[in-house]
Amino acid sequence: MREINFQENLSQSPTNLVLCWKVTRRDDKSFYFTEATQDIMIENIIYTSSTGLRSSAIEENCNISVDNFDVEGILESDYITQRDILSGLYDKASIEVFLVDVNYSLHTNQNQKNIIFLKRGYIGAIKLIGENKFIAEVNGFLQIAEQHITKRYSLNCRANFCDKKCGLNIWDFSSSGRITKIIDRKTFQDSDNNKKDGYFDYGILILLDENQNLIQQNIKFYINKTFELATPSKIDLEVGTYYTAVAGCDKSAKMCIERFKNIVNFRGEPYIPGMEKVYKKN
Repeated sequence: MREINFQENLSQSPTNLVLCWKVTRRDDKSFYFTEATQDIMIENIIYTSSTGLRSSAIEENCNISVDNFDVEGILESDYITQRDILSGLYDKASIEVFLVDVNYSLHTNQNQKNIIFLKRGYIGAIKLIGENKFIAEVNGFLQIAEQHITKRYSLNCRANFCDKKCGLNIWDFSSSGRITKIIDRKTFQDSDNNKKDGYFDYGILILLDENQNLIQQNIKFYINKTFELATPSKIDLEVGTYYTAVAGCDKSAKMCIERFKNIVNFRGEPYIPGMEKVYKKN
């Protein structure tokens, strides 16, 4: 059987090379995909071809500019599901992209020399399109260099609500109940909840799935006993579903004083003069 000759393969038009992806989630579960029309066996691992994945152009720079690209795919029940994406299982998942001969499984010299490594990075923002399609941004590791890692002064509080820096007890600002009316996958009502409008804005909703695992979702707003979530519910909501809602905090000094009376632990600098003070005429 003839061995792979990459120099010869690259000079062909068209070539026999196809893209492969290895995706490893934060729970250490890995998935293997290829754009080929048939599955490919690489180092005893099957790279499946049934996911409809494709990527944008992949660029490699010799400078320190960020070289990100996108991966587009179809949601499938056996592999990447909408529920897993909404649950955050693919947030910051690592991804490796490489080229390989489409007939790799048939050749005798199966080794790393016959694989062209292209990119390694992690998954950033994921956008769901309709019911069965997604686009994931793949960030190169240089993206990390652009993120702020030091503390900065700010008008708003830098602590997270009820963490150690905040000092409050989260259960002192939570309320439990049962859903009395379903409006859609993002909106429901609890007619027995007597909290004031806006109390749960920017808050957290805690639910239990069928396996009794805790599911957390962000609350967009709360008004007239109605909750609207920032994203569709990760589980199927029903009348009678038990929930716990945690009050929201907009990280402003005003809310810290008036609602939580916790200004002593406020981690912001709301009274530092801004540029409008610098340029203000006497």
